Amino acid sequence: MSVLETADAAIYFEESGNGPDVVWLAAGDQRGSIWRHYQIPAFDAEYRNITYDARGVGETVSATPPPWPIAYHAADVIRLIETQCTPPVTLVGLSMGSLIAQEVAFTRPDLVRVAIVMGTCVRKTGFIREWEQAEIGFRRAGGTLSPEFALAHYAFLPARWAMTNSGRSSAA
Repeated sequence: MSVLETADAAIYFEESGNGPDVVWLAAGDQRGSIWRHYQIPAFDAEYRNITYDARGVGETVSATPPPWPIAYHAADVIRLIETQCTPPVTLVGLSMGSLIAQEVAFTRPDLVRVAIVMGTCVRKTGFIREWEQAEIGFRRAGGTLSPEFALAHYAFLPARWAMTNSGRSSAA
């Protein structure tokens, strides 16, 4: 367990493995450790993997109240890269993590080797905006997702599970 102190937050992060740095950015209200069950074990032998809890998630503590714009989250990741990594790094983002990865790549391209973004968008309009507003309302009212539904909701299915449940062998 490690904590990066910034002017207004204590950003919780974990690191493992050896090699070039990969920074993993989780979806929405998901803790960085969500990546550690299925993805990180496959990368630890060749890469140094850093996961973190964004503001409002898990162990990270923020003195600044929400809402936090994506640029604010990106500034946290930039600080994490500058202090804990050897740039340029690989960014892997899912959903909100992808929005953060895009912002980091556009703002500080010198820090990024490649950004792998999944489930992202450029502008939140129409259905995407309505979906986000509904989810924010659900969460603020105390709603939670079961682990099984969260896997599907955040498109975070482990390859072995997806292969097994699509009629293909899990040996692949």
